[in-house]
Amino acid sequence: MAQEVFPNQDRIIALLNQILADEFVLYTKTLNAHWNCTGSNFFSVHKLLDEQYNELQAVIDELAERVRANNGVAHGSVRGFADASRVPDAQGVVSTQDLLQDHESLIARLREDIRVAGDECGDAATEDLLVSVLNKHLTMAWMLRSLK
Repeated sequence: MAQEVFPNQDRIIALLNQILADEFVLYTKTLNAHWNCTGSNFFSVHKLLDEQYNELQAVIDELAERVRANNGVAHGSVRGFADASRVPDAQGVVSTQDLLQDHESLIARLREDIRVAGDECGDAATEDLLVSVLNKHLTMAWMLRSLK
């Protein structure tokens, strides 16, 4: 591996790859819910989930690029993501309630990840990226919560 940019670079790469796995599993679960959406509000939920999985795909790309910017290797296998993720894999059809629970779980974890990136690792750029990711999850959770 190339020389570290800062002393905690390996820890940041591991943290980013962890979050990358979380995001990929949530992305896949969002696709599941989108593909299997039914009901009287089908069109609006289908459209919302389309927007959310596209937003998650952009987050995944940003995280992978941040790993690379730190001279790391972005993980990229489906099995590896499923094994590493803190988000449980789907068991059957995913509901919007399942997605809401996953977003809320990630929100709590991201708050801790932000603290680690900034306070413990001193990586303001990664901290800033993770704050942006947190805000996206807060918005997606709010929208899912509003479907009730």
